[in-house]
Amino acid sequence: MKLSRWLPWAVLAALLTLAWLAKTVTIPLIAAWILMTILLPLRTKLSPRIGKTGATLTCISLVFLTPLLLIGPVIFDLNDFKALLPGPASVDHYQHQFEGALRTLELSLPQPLASQVSQLNSSQLVEPLAGRLASFAADVLHFLGGVFGFLTALILLPVFLFFLLQGAPWLPQIRAEVPPAWQGPFDRIFPRVRELLAEYCRARFLVALAKGAVAGIILFLAGVPAAYTVGLVIGVASLLPVVGPMIGFCFLLLVAFPHQGPSGLWLAIFIYASTEILEGYVLLPRLVGRRLGIDDFAVILAVLIGGAAFGIFGMLLAIPALVIGRVFYQELLKPVLSQT
Repeated sequence: MKLSRWLPWAVLAALLTLAWLAKTVTIPLIAAWILMTILLPLRTKLSPRIGKTGATLTCISLVFLTPLLLIGPVIFDLNDFKALLPGPASVDHYQHQFEGALRTLELSLPQPLASQVSQLNSSQLVEPLAGRLASFAADVLHFLGGVFGFLTALILLPVFLFFLLQGAPWLPQIRAEVPPAWQGPFDRIFPRVRELLAEYCRARFLVALAKGAVAGIILFLAGVPAAYTVGLVIGVASLLPVVGPMIGFCFLLLVAFPHQGPSGLWLAIFIYASTEILEGYVLLPRLVGRRLGIDDFAVILAVLIGGAAFGIFGMLLAIPALVIGRVFYQELLKPVLSQT
């Protein structure tokens, strides 16, 4: 009796261990599964018109053409964007701009704050911000197993997505292979997990798109060069919950403050505050509401723990993992604990 009670947990632990060891394969598989859950309603609508395979290929094309369409306009302001960033040949010039902006800010502040700003120098601000932003690319490559793992993930993602969409819906097929004693918990847990994850990921993408667009429009109206590209970077950073907006704010501060002085600082603060208000009070309540049932403190704690344990991907997967963990706790662990 005790063995049958703990056997599902042992199987789950073994599967999670195997998934971590084979993360070069499982990461694109998980990403493809999430994309499949988001795209499945569209594929279901298109299938009667253009066939199952045609609908699948249309969905895959939509997934990979959308980023290309978003990245395309970057070509037109790439030179302006490069000019905003500190390059190896312009570090001295960039630091000189930053020092000038700090001195201008010092003159515009009251004396107590001005004395604190006077103690700062460009290296104290530029190097930590630039180093932290640059480390994210290295974290991604390291997590995926280097450049080879990254290229492998790019190749496997569309392949996995194609076969997952072609074979969907998967839950009835998986349920048919589950032992009869496990079918009751399966029916309670996995459809709910799939629905919540699809809803959350869809909302996260829409929020990132909206925040990037708002930031780009504000930057354009403020006359900041490469406004579209900077807004795109802010939108992509917003895919990371909690920490992502802070990354976007640091990036905006890094490119705007040296060139525009105190006005660049206030602009960065205004964009950060307005986009966070838009997300927290307009977008997420409408897109998700309180259906996830997770406390805000639990979200922050999960993101911080995920980042400390697994870097950028830990932050990205923290809330989906928290959603899954909460469902498993309510359906499996809580009944067991209540009987003890």
